[in-house]
Parts: sequence; structure tokens; C-alpha cells
Amino acid sequence: MRLSKIIDVLKHINKLLVLKNYEKLCEDDIERVLTILDIRNKIDEYEGEITHPNDNAFYDFYLYPIDKNTIAVELDLWLDDSASDLTLSCYISDKNEKYQYGLQDLRTL
Repeated sequence: MRLSKIIDVLKHINKLLVLKNYEKLCEDDIERVLTILDIRNKIDEYEGEITHPNDNAFYDFYLYPIDKNTIAVELDLWLDDSASDLTLSCYISDKNEKYQYGLQDLRTL
């Protein structure tokens, strides 16, 4: 899997979270573990707004190989322009050079 593509997927997810476009976030999700209501409720538990981190923050994530074409990723999200302990957990899969994601959780780590 190419790092640049993984970063692109993480930026896409983060952008949708910043825009609060949970419908599109769930529509693009290949696993559909979390519902729109789940996402909204988990984010509402935290004070502040999810914001875009600096570009370097997208390189600071935990990666766990699942198989040849799938990885698990944990990325700390930013709230009010600062790193937070709210963590996005997802799978990213490479299906014939098309990178897809499956949201798993939003939680404090």
C-alpha cells in the first residue's frame, strides 16, 4: 500500500468530519460499523470542533497490517486547532488501486 494514498484517505475522512458531512462519511464507508447517529454522538461527547490538523499530523498515525491489502489505522484527531485524545480507528483497503475505508470507532486513547 502506498503511503500517499493512505494519507489521502485519512485527509478525506478528516475533511468530512470537519464539515460534519456524516452522511457522505457513512456513504463512502465500506464496512458501515458506525451509523450517522453513532458518529454524531461520539463527537458530541467532546468539547470543541474537529479541525484540520497541519499536514505533518497526517504522518503521525499508528498502522497495523491486517493482510496484504488491508491495514488498520489509528489517527489522533484535532479539536479547536490542537491535537486531542479523540482517536479515529479505521481500516483502509486497496482494491485494485482503489483505496477504501471502513470506520471502526471514534474514542479516547
